[in-house]
Amino acid sequence: MNKTVLVIGGGAAGLMAAGHAAACGAAVTLYEKNPFCGKKLRITDKRVLIIEGIHALNPMLTELVPDNQKFKIYTSALTSISLDDHNWVPTRDNRLLRRIIRDYNQGAFTA
Repeated sequence: MNKTVLVIGGGAAGLMAAGHAAACGAAVTLYEKNPFCGKKLRITDKRVLIIEGIHALNPMLTELVPDNQKFKIYTSALTSISLDDHNWVPTRDNRLLRRIIRDYNQGAFTA
């Protein structure tokens, strides 16, 4: 039995739902009020998309990107940063710095 799926909204969740339904063999119709989908995901050919954290492990997020165009880099939050031969930034401070920078760059809080 063929299934038909209607997805309303072409944001991140709508695109993921449509992609998953299509991968399961359903006929998908996607409705979006804007002339383009993925307001926050719109990327041109010359741009770079960085996915970090647990989401980077989800292959469904990048299944439409050819493997030869993906660069997977692992960095551990448990690694200390060496300032010089004698001074290190401890792991807990490294994590705190990453969060402060992330929040500042996303406009959530001021540093």
